Amino acid sequence: MIERFSCRDFRNLEPLEWRPDPGPQVVVGANGAGKTSLLEALYLLATSRCFRGARPAECNRRGSTAFFLEAEIAGERRARLAVGWTEPAGLERRLNGKSATLADHLSVQPVVAWSAVDI
Repeated sequence: MIERFSCRDFRNLEPLEWRPDPGPQVVVGANGAGKTSLLEALYLLATSRCFRGARPAECNRRGSTAFFLEAEIAGERRARLAVGWTEPAGLERRLNGKSATLADHLSVQPVVAWSAVDI
């Protein structure tokens, strides 16, 4: 479970520090408010992939050359998961402050994304 989530320069999201309450969350807002961007940031953080098919380079805020996502994850083991993208270095995955393999990164926070086309 995500205990803390932060992001900088990701799509249309303002810099964010979020501590969700335990349990299910409901995200509500007007069109263009950032609901899908928030979900994509959480998915990218967990998987290091974008669910909208975009390359990570396309996810940085307009005018920015980098983005950063980080979360504290509680579960069987506590972990700090981070994903950052910078130009020209590209995407970097970090687990507890150290560079992480894709397998180690994916093991921390399993996620599933589906949309209306999947129904």
